[in-house]
Amino acid sequence: MDSLRAASDRVVICLEKAEADLKAVEHRLEEEFQQTYAGKGELVEKANRQMSATRELLEQLQSRAGLPVASADAEEDPFQGFRAAAAGCQARMVLLH
Repeated sequence: MDSLRAASDRVVICLEKAEADLKAVEHRLEEEFQQTYAGKGELVEKANRQMSATRELLEQLQSRAGLPVASADAEEDPFQGFRAAAAGCQARMVLLH
């Protein structure tokens, strides 16, 4: 009976150690995730701001040159693909976190 109790105690100790190790791994993974994906989110936001500023400048130039200004919702919008990719990237980041 004592050997059974000793074996049970060793199993409990092993499981407690495994739990502590898993918590440490979880913490490290969370830190890595924040460093990796938080930076990408900032990059996407900066790109969106720059794209908006570029779009405004383009519209100003077109207007001053007497050219028709295309609407931001137009199908030929050159930034449409980027916006879709950025939205997909942001959706994946939300799912990962």
